Amino acid sequence: MSPELLNSKLFTIPSYYNKTETPYPLAETLMVGPKLQLDIGDLLVNFRLNQVALTCDIKAMYRCILVHPEDRIHQHILWRPDPTQEVKEFELKTVTFGLPPSPYQAQRVIKQLVTDEGAHFPHAAVTLEESIYVDDIVSGAVSISAAKTLCNELSSLLGAGGFVLRKWASSHPEVLSDLPVEDCEKPHMLGSNESIKVLGIQWCPKSDSFFYAVSVELDSPTTTKRQVLSLIASIYDAKFSRGAQACSGGHQYGCCLGSNNQSEIDLIGFGDASGAAYAAVVYLRVVKPDQQVTVHMLRARTKVAPLKVQTIPKLELYSATVLAWLKTEPYLLKTFVANRVMKILEASNPTQWRHVSSGDNSADLASRGLLPSELVGNKLWFDGPAFLYTDPATWPQSVGECVEPVPEMKSPESLNVKPLPNLMKTFNY
Repeated sequence: MSPELLNSKLFTIPSYYNKTETPYPLAETLMVGPKLQLDIGDLLVNFRLNQVALTCDIKAMYRCILVHPEDRIHQHILWRPDPTQEVKEFELKTVTFGLPPSPYQAQRVIKQLVTDEGAHFPHAAVTLEESIYVDDIVSGAVSISAAKTLCNELSSLLGAGGFVLRKWASSHPEVLSDLPVEDCEKPHMLGSNESIKVLGIQWCPKSDSFFYAVSVELDSPTTTKRQVLSLIASIYDAKFSRGAQACSGGHQYGCCLGSNNQSEIDLIGFGDASGAAYAAVVYLRVVKPDQQVTVHMLRARTKVAPLKVQTIPKLELYSATVLAWLKTEPYLLKTFVANRVMKILEASNPTQWRHVSSGDNSADLASRGLLPSELVGNKLWFDGPAFLYTDPATWPQSVGECVEPVPEMKSPESLNVKPLPNLMKTFNY
């Protein structure tokens, strides 16, 4: 058991997938409801858009939500403390762990609470709409005073629904000064850092940084491919920003992306592909009023290239770098390429795309791979290319060389349009 769980309570969760006299178990007969959970990656990015971070969770969330009396008949369990006692039947009155619709029910109640009471607590209402994942709230504010206000509003709004907040944590301890000590999260030591888990990722409130800590414990002197793959899979990435992960004991990176309303903000993306993988990485470029430039990695994703041999240009289409296709009318391209070009053009303009050399392309590192020792502290990967810190007028202006002939074009025969028959004459009676 993990050290942070040693003081946690254990719960007995009945199995609702056991078949009885009916051919279907209870879990398979219930409507699950639509997915209301927000994307974890988006939540983590939004979490650090403000200068002051604030996290907490809802205590025993499911146990605070009553199920309608007519539906409780389906939540009966048989229980006895030990085999010598008589079996008793109990009815569970609240939302129950283990049932497929429970996550939806809990999230739907929170949304209804915001609808009913949110007008009285506007800051908390926005937070519960945009910064909650089941029972975990990950939010922030522009200042300590604003964070305190948010803290009070969250407690009041959720209190109106019978919920209690606990495990408060903040990048600024002053935010929590008015809260009881027992309601605040107690960071645990992980290596040389005090950390808590935020949506599965270690976060150090004191330094306001996310980090990975990897413990390599091998049972045998011989390292196998299975062991390496198992170790890599154990690093929880949450679809956040580690397209190329460090696996050499740990990696730490600052996470505050804060800016103010006077800042100029741009999203800059890079893409690349090789025969082994394709990759994309996105940075947030912030120009402050004093013209100071900061660049933060927002997200990066890598994907192994398909086993089926494809051309490098077709692979690079996944990372949106084939400029020739972006300047070609989609109907002239074969279906595979045309569909992806149309998707790109729906979200961007061809004039926004430029060609950069491999030495300035952060995604090139991920598509070709790096040793862990080469990745840790790699400024091109974590901070972006140097030209992002200069005036955009000095950035690479090349739009790439003209590709002749453009690959994946439809054949001239398939583009020939046959004249339509005279339908009026055909149906003239």
